[in-house]
Amino acid sequence: MEFTLYGNANDLLYVSDDDKIKSTRLCMVGADTDIENEEIIDITITSSSMDGKHSKFDELLGKEMRITVETLY
Repeated sequence: MEFTLYGNANDLLYVSDDDKIKSTRLCMVGADTDIENEEIIDITITSSSMDGKHSKFDELLGKEMRITVETLY
């Protein structure tokens, strides 16, 4: 099985009040069922930094992302 999620890193951006945590999410809503029963897949990327510096995470900001999930076994 394989599926891919797409989105902009800024769309679901969260930054904690003390800047120690930053995260973003990509979501995929199933298309085969009615709106009340659709499956939602949610992948979160989180950066934790006690000094509030998130250099790797900040490289994502303002950019489109694509994450592919593939089962191996």
